[in-house]
Amino acid sequence: MNAREVLATSFLALENTVAGVRDDQWDAATPCSEWTVAQVVQHAAADQLVWAGALGVGPGPAYDPFSPSGTIDGTAAELVKNAVEVGRAAWATVPDDAATVPTPLPHGELPTSVAMVMCALDAAVHAWDVAVATGQPSPLGEEPAGHLLAAARQIVEPLRQWGAYAPVVEAVGDPSGTPVADELLRYLGRTPA
Repeated sequence: MNAREVLATSFLALENTVAGVRDDQWDAATPCSEWTVAQVVQHAAADQLVWAGALGVGPGPAYDPFSPSGTIDGTAAELVKNAVEVGRAAWATVPDDAATVPTPLPHGELPTSVAMVMCALDAAVHAWDVAVATGQPSPLGEEPAGHLLAAARQIVEPLRQWGAYAPVVEAVGDPSGTPVADELLRYLGRTPA
């Protein structure tokens, strides 16, 4: 699985998970302790627009991704679909042989494959947040999770100090044989379901 495949899988996970949210679940609590399902969805959509903007496509979100209101104009599925379409269009402008690309992260330019997988991380992990909050199955497959974890280990630590990620959740018992998806979630400050 290459970085483009990880990104495509993550985009699909976000779209499918948001489409599976029932009307009575938008105010449900999520693993992002300060945010409801609607707020996580708004944040996830805005993240994709921010990434696209860094690549020179689209104007970016109309609101601060880190202060989502929880009120979605139209449907959440449309919000996410539109953001993902802009994201797909943005990444389509990046040639396969591009060594680096600009990112919205404080790191600045990153190797293209790392940047692409970090963008995918935003979509995939927030898809998991929404899935857990709404009783859906985990959208994190083991192979994509391995790519997401490898990129996260390169990039997340400086972001953790600004509150972008909670502290690592330590494994209980013997961590050998732990699914990679669970290891990724703990590394990002989440408790696997």
